[in-house]
Amino acid sequence: MPRRDRSGTSGAREGSVLPLFRRRRGHADDARRPLGERLNHLAQDVLDGDLLLPSTRSHARDEELARTGEAVEAIEGVTLERWAQVEAALTVARVPPAEQDAVATRDHRVPAGRWSAIRDAWMVRQVADWRIGAAFGEAYAAASEEARHRRKAERRR
Repeated sequence: MPRRDRSGTSGAREGSVLPLFRRRRGHADDARRPLGERLNHLAQDVLDGDLLLPSTRSHARDEELARTGEAVEAIEGVTLERWAQVEAALTVARVPPAEQDAVATRDHRVPAGRWSAIRDAWMVRQVADWRIGAAFGEAYAAASEEARHRRKAERRR
C-alpha cells in the first residue's frame, strides 16, 4: 500500500490520473469487486478527501465557465448540448454500441467514426470539472424528454 502524506492523498502530484486508481485502506482488491461497489468506494474516497482528482483547468477558465454558464469549447464541433442530445437519442432509441458512431454521424452531424472518441473526451472533462457534469445532467434530462416525445410521435405515424 502506498505511503500517505499529511494531505491524505497517496502522494501523487496534482493532475495525475494515478490517484484515480489508488485505493484507500482495505480496498486494494477493488478490481475484483462489482462495478457498483467500486463506484461506492470511489465516491467515499472523494468524500473522505482520499482522492485527488486531475486538475485540467486554470483559475481564469473556471471564472469564465462560471460567468458564461456554458461548459467549454466544443470537441470536434460537438458542444456539450449536442453531446447530451446525441447520448439521449442513442439511449432512447436503444442503439447498440456497434452502431452508435454511424447513427451519431447520420442523425446528429458528428464527424464520421469519431463519436466514441468525442464521447470519451467529454467524459474526461466531466470527471475533471463537476460543473460540466451538472450542465450535462441538465442538458441530458431535457434532451431525453425531447427524444422520448419525438419517438412517441414517430410511433403514432
